Amino acid sequence: MVETPLVGLDRNTKERLMFFMDLMMFFIVAVSMFFLVLNAYNAGRFFGIGSMGCAQQSLFYVAGSTVFLSVSMTWIFIRFFKRRTIIRR
Repeated sequence: MVETPLVGLDRNTKERLMFFMDLMMFFIVAVSMFFLVLNAYNAGRFFGIGSMGCAQQSLFYVAGSTVFLSVSMTWIFIRFFKRRTIIRR
């Protein structure tokens, strides 16, 4: 497995940088989950009222939150399993 080195950074700095990237991804997961639940609730509420335009807009917001959630969760799982295989060696 070939890693592309970050030019001019030692190993500790790279690990610290990746740690902060992981923290940002966990923050994005938390915010995306909040907006996913909020927009899904609003879509159901607007659908119950009969406002189809607002319900559809809320469902588009749900789709946007799902995209951010899936990308950040993919990052977290890849980092987790990559770190796990490195530890097993």
